[in-house]
Amino acid sequence: MMRRLAALALLGPALLGTPAYGASRCDVPHELIEDDGEFPVTAATVTRRQPVRIVAIGGAVTAGSGASAAMAAYPMRLQAHLSARLPGHTVMVFNRAMARQTAAEMAARFTSEVLSERPTLVVWETGTVDAVRGVDLDAFTRTLSDGIARLRAGGVDVMLVDPQYSPRTLALMNLPPYLEAVHMVADATRIDVFNRFDVMRHWTAQGRFDMTLKPPELTAEIDAIYDCIGQLLAQIIVERLVSEGVRELR
Repeated sequence: MMRRLAALALLGPALLGTPAYGASRCDVPHELIEDDGEFPVTAATVTRRQPVRIVAIGGAVTAGSGASAAMAAYPMRLQAHLSARLPGHTVMVFNRAMARQTAAEMAARFTSEVLSERPTLVVWETGTVDAVRGVDLDAFTRTLSDGIARLRAGGVDVMLVDPQYSPRTLALMNLPPYLEAVHMVADATRIDVFNRFDVMRHWTAQGRFDMTLKPPELTAEIDAIYDCIGQLLAQIIVERLVSEGVRELR
C-alpha cells in the first residue's frame, strides 16, 4: 500500500486525465451531498452545448496546498471528473485561489479575477480564514450575501464550499459560528453548499485517509482527498443539471 501511495505522488500533472481513485474511497452517504441549490445558467449552457466555464475561488486548500502538483488541486480534479461525466462537452475550470484571504478579500477580486473569466458557475470556498482572524460574524455573513448577489447579477450560478473538518484546527479556532453562517446564507439565497466539513468528518470516522503519514505518502493522501472532492463536486453538479431538466443526462 505504501509503495502504491508513493507511486501516486509521482503522477503530478498526469492526474488531470483519467480519474485516479475509485469511488469506494470517496463514497459518502448521499444526504451529505444533497441540497436545494439550482444551476439554471449551467443547465442552459450544457443544453446549448456551449463550454462550461467554472471559476474556483478560495484559500490554501483550493489552491492545492500540500498536493503533488497544481493539477492535483481539487478544482482541476473537478475539471477531469466533470469532463468525464459530460462527454462531448467542453469543461474548463479556472483556479483563482489565494491562501490566507478572508471572504471580503476574495469578494474584492470578483470583478477582476472571477467574472472576467465569463463563468457559468463559481465555486466559492471560504470561512476558515475568517474564523482564524475572528472576523465579525455579522460582517462575514453580509459579505457572503452581498458576494452571492454580485455573482448572480453577473449571470453566474454559485456554489459555496464550507470549511474543512480537522480535529486539530477545531481546537485552535471558533469555527462553528462561521460554518453555520455559510449554511444559513446558502439557505436564504437558495444556493448549494458542498458540505466539506461533514464529508471530511465522515471520511475521518471511516479511517479513509491517514494524515499522520510523512511525505511522499502524505502527499499522495492529500492528492487522494482532492481527487475525492473533485469527484463529489462533479456528482453534485451533474445531479443538479438533471434536476434542471437537462435531457441528455437523464
